[in-house]
Amino acid sequence: MGVLDGIASEQGEVAADRPRTALSGLCGWAIERGYCDANPTLSIRLRAPKRVRDRVLTESELVEIWQAAGDSEYGTIVKLLMLTGQRRLEIGDLGW
Repeated sequence: MGVLDGIASEQGEVAADRPRTALSGLCGWAIERGYCDANPTLSIRLRAPKRVRDRVLTESELVEIWQAAGDSEYGTIVKLLMLTGQRRLEIGDLGW
């Protein structure tokens, strides 16, 4: 089983597409600078269909969440996620 197959089975198809997307960007950068001649990710198919989210939180919903979050450590984290638009693990995995 390949690495992407393992990610797909453990975390889902969208998660398995993320490393391919990141590596493709790196390869594109390397081609532009003459470090390599081809992008090997072009032969790796995307697993998850592209879809666009059709709903976002309204301003009143955001206000309600903000007020309910409070000033605890958890509430501060929720507010940070709201302000940055990041996902929980994107903030949680940050290092100093």
